[in-house]
Amino acid sequence: MHTNRRFFFWLQIAFVLGLGVGGLNFYLSYQNLERTSESRSQMQKSEQVIGALDGLLGDVIDAQNGVRGYIIAGRDEFLEPYLNSTHSINGNMQQIQALLAGNASQPERFAAVEKQIEEQFEQMKRTIEARREQGFEAAAKLV
Repeated sequence: MHTNRRFFFWLQIAFVLGLGVGGLNFYLSYQNLERTSESRSQMQKSEQVIGALDGLLGDVIDAQNGVRGYIIAGRDEFLEPYLNSTHSINGNMQQIQALLAGNASQPERFAAVEKQIEEQFEQMKRTIEARREQGFEAAAKLV
């Protein structure tokens, strides 16, 4: 009888320990699921930022190509990509700023990118004006 009691005592301890281990496993699994969900959300946001940056880069390249075509040919229809890009770039920049708003370091880095893009567009604007007012040679010197 004494052996039976001891057996049931150890059986109860094993059961309680099993419940504890099972509970710990459940808790850790839940935490892992939460982290996975957060990681997936961050990854999706990163993909959106990359897509918006890709669109921004495409707009800058289109604008540069349009300006080069205008400098060479001197025809206003070559400025169409430049003009379209000036409008769409602002929307892309706002979208990127909104996506980066919760990140501490990225808005600061993106501000540097914005500044470079603004400087490039100012340079393109000066080049267009030089081509219109002074001709090909003056504009070619600015490129």
